[in-house]
Amino acid sequence: MSQGISFSGLGSGLDTDGIISQLINIERRPITLIQRRQATLEQQKGVLNSINSSLISLQGAAENLATDDVFSIVNASSDDSARVSVDAKKKR
Repeated sequence: MSQGISFSGLGSGLDTDGIISQLINIERRPITLIQRRQATLEQQKGVLNSINSSLISLQGAAENLATDDVFSIVNASSDDSARVSVDAKKKR
């Protein structure tokens, strides 16, 4: 049965497996940070898209209010003008 060759510590007593593992983790750290930043930016992008969609909806509603047809011209009067008299006209 072959165990393979192991040079762990290379006769010096150093934990070379642990050192190599830590070096690999250090090398991966920038990638991990970039992936986290990318996830954060994607989330922010989603929020901004939602805000943009709401603003477009608000803009459409405001444009509908700007048309003359939204507010109809109303004339109202009372039989007893001493009590109430109302006259509403569209401003130009």
